[in-house]
Amino acid sequence: MTTRRTVRARPCLESLETRLVQSGGFPANAIGTSTGVVAAPGEVVAASVAVAPRNLTPGKNSTILGVFVQPTTGSGLHPRIVAVEENGGVKIPFKQGRPFLAGYNDQVAAFVKVDRPGPLTVLVSGSKHTTGAFLYEATLAGDLNGDGVVNQADLPLFAAAYMSRRGEPAYNAAADFNQNGRVNLYDAMALMHNLAPESPAKPLQVIVNLQPKDQTPYPTSVNSGGATYLKNVTILGQTTPGSLVITDSKAETYTFTGKAYVASSTGFFSIPASNSAGLNNNDLLILDPFGHKLIRSYPIFWNAFAQPHSKLG
Repeated sequence: MTTRRTVRARPCLESLETRLVQSGGFPANAIGTSTGVVAAPGEVVAASVAVAPRNLTPGKNSTILGVFVQPTTGSGLHPRIVAVEENGGVKIPFKQGRPFLAGYNDQVAAFVKVDRPGPLTVLVSGSKHTTGAFLYEATLAGDLNGDGVVNQADLPLFAAAYMSRRGEPAYNAAADFNQNGRVNLYDAMALMHNLAPESPAKPLQVIVNLQPKDQTPYPTSVNSGGATYLKNVTILGQTTPGSLVITDSKAETYTFTGKAYVASSTGFFSIPASNSAGLNNNDLLILDPFGHKLIRSYPIFWNAFAQPHSKLG
């Protein structure tokens, strides 16, 4: 049975798991850093980084940025974010992420949506009457190659890192927009919120079929997807250019913890599939650059006892 479900995706900011201390430099999606010092208990100190015009996605109402504050080496500060201000000193809403936990979480995290270039200022104080120096880092969600913009060049890098965790070879810190040590659906939605579209806005649709050479050349069981005599096949699809297509793992349903694929500038995508005898369901989640998502179930019937057409006499 074919299932289509279309909804408008609301960019959501994941409830963050605790984050272990991260070693190394800044991720590629960092757009700037600055420092400050809380010299007295209860003091509130401002630190700013510059949001460049190119960091903001053209045609989008807002762009998601990450705001991270951590004590510098040797500092006794337990930082907390009091407020975030956009250009002109306008306070903007922020989503509180992880709190600072000495020896376990090395930073406090928050997320904002900005709509103008200029200074992005964080107001920092110390919890528990602590004082000391801190480092402020702002990141651009979805900018995996570090060029300061979120576009089609970032999509293959994200797809390669999808469902990876810190310490694994595929993990890419720039794909992990909330820096919680895992790359998942929340990171994908943040990227798509910031992605510059490749085409005019239109309703999200998808066409899915088996590639011709994998289809059975004779009548077989009828279903709403495809039929084959091959164990390993390729699913071909067409959808909105620049979309992400995310699959389910074999053991899960509608969690989309499988691999991620990219729809090209013409909207074409290709997904390898391995069948078991009988009916195999393939669940696909399509996220487009306009904030839409669509779930498409594509069943494939594999007759494991059938012979290729060339062997039939």
